[in-house]
Amino acid sequence: MTEQERVDRAKVIFVGVVRSVEESREVDPLYPLVVQFEVTEVHKGQVPSQLSVNTGRHSAACGYYFSEGGRYLVFAWDHESRLTTGLCSGNRDLAQASDPFGTGRPPLSASPSLAVPRVPPAQNTWAGPIIVVAAALLALVLIPTAWLVHRTRTRRRTAAPGT
Repeated sequence: MTEQERVDRAKVIFVGVVRSVEESREVDPLYPLVVQFEVTEVHKGQVPSQLSVNTGRHSAACGYYFSEGGRYLVFAWDHESRLTTGLCSGNRDLAQASDPFGTGRPPLSASPSLAVPRVPPAQNTWAGPIIVVAAALLALVLIPTAWLVHRTRTRRRTAAPGT
């Protein structure tokens, strides 16, 4: 994807400092991490001074690694009513790269209608217990089935004439 395609795809482009990176309570297997930014400059879109952006958990899932306290140029698009970014979006760690857009304009004052709500970190997750229950049920089905198949094959061998 070219730089211009990244700019065109992005709903917002901004420079911000990462305040936190947390697991989302909402179930979104593609973009489960919520990154809280303090926005310092805006290059595209209407961006409040405090903003949340979702991303994948790791680069294999197209997630972008944001480090708390780091300053980044962020390209974000709208995904299911949430701002989202990823590995191929065009993001840059400004400690290692420059901002190709130069100085941007200041962000909007945070207002309830513009700010993306902060999603608290997940306290309890049901994924672990669900996996354990599913594995136990699978074992309860597979073990007796394997035993019955073995028993049937053994009986056929012993009952076959001429053996």
